Amino acid sequence: MGIVALFFGISVIAVGRAARVSPQVMMVTAMITYLVKILVLLFLVGQFQGSTAFNPRVFGLTAIVCILVYSAAQVIWSMRLKMLYVKPDGER
Repeated sequence: MGIVALFFGISVIAVGRAARVSPQVMMVTAMITYLVKILVLLFLVGQFQGSTAFNPRVFGLTAIVCILVYSAAQVIWSMRLKMLYVKPDGER
């Protein structure tokens, strides 16, 4: 569960900082962090594959539950956010 929380935390921080620069940088940062997280996860699962201390089924279920909870929280946060999607007259 800590790995999932760490991965999502890294994404939030990296994409949040990139969003201050431009939408294009934000998208590139989001894609790069996603790819890096997948590669790190594959490496970690491969390292613990033969270990008795690691249960792949429980890890997978925990990851799915954490992902669903995080996604639901983001949807709720986005629905409550009052963001202008059209610039008011006179602003650039």
